[in-house]
Amino acid sequence: APNLGDDAIVHLRNILCTSLDELADLTKDCIEGIHLLHNKRSDLRKLLLLKLAFSIEQIVMLPKIMHEIQCLEGNKDSDPIYFSVLKFCTDCMLTILTDSNLQVQAIGLQVLKSVVLKSNNMEDNSSIVFFIGELKSMTKESVVIVGECLQVLMLLQTVSKESDCQRGFMSLFLEAIVMIFSASEDNCSQEVNDIRNTAIRLVSHLAQIPSSAGHLKDVLLLMSETHRQQLQGVIRASVTLDHSVGETKSVAPPLEIKLPVPLEMRREDNALPSATQVKLKQQNEER
Repeated sequence: APNLGDDAIVHLRNILCTSLDELADLTKDCIEGIHLLHNKRSDLRKLLLLKLAFSIEQIVMLPKIMHEIQCLEGNKDSDPIYFSVLKFCTDCMLTILTDSNLQVQAIGLQVLKSVVLKSNNMEDNSSIVFFIGELKSMTKESVVIVGECLQVLMLLQTVSKESDCQRGFMSLFLEAIVMIFSASEDNCSQEVNDIRNTAIRLVSHLAQIPSSAGHLKDVLLLMSETHRQQLQGVIRASVTLDHSVGETKSVAPPLEIKLPVPLEMRREDNALPSATQVKLKQQNEER
């Protein structure tokens, strides 16, 4: 890969353009189909969700594949291809994780969690920068989304090997906790209580892991006094919750489908405008 010639780079670009276009169409069709189906338990809906999970898996894995063929480090001429693919993947995840259908969002987050759990080292997760969470009106389904977002951050923190990475993900995790409690201060609904309890349980879990507890303390000391006091209240609440609840139970309804078991490196796609593809093709024509 470091010695790719001009012909090989053109061939690689053409393959990626075609693959991304087909995968984008597949993801778009899946999402549109899910929106049109009102029966949440129909076999067709479950099939569409499985196909969408497959597509999202490719979106997550493709940047890793591009690194493995050394397009970024080994051949500067192929850098535009790598960055175009990375932008495509980022935009795809943005589309999925901000879709109006909460189950589409949940599938995206579940795939991210699965990839993190299956990774052997932090480099495998270097392209997972797709944490997108907005707290708006709380419903039972949105509790699932927020909980999945927190678990993705928690997993990234616990599987990281480098101390700086662990501290960085701990900072992101605690900032997300602060966001949850700040955004729900004036809301006492059952859904808000559920997501608060979920957040407290996750904080408690990290505090009981020796390697994470130290980083939790370090990050707390670097936060503003207001946020530090707020998080200290969460930690105290987690101790109380540990005494009153035996095991952590999911407060959210389970998803209606199971993700495909194999998470191999396949391809990629999404409901994106084909502007990214056009950009790739334009680069091809310029060469």
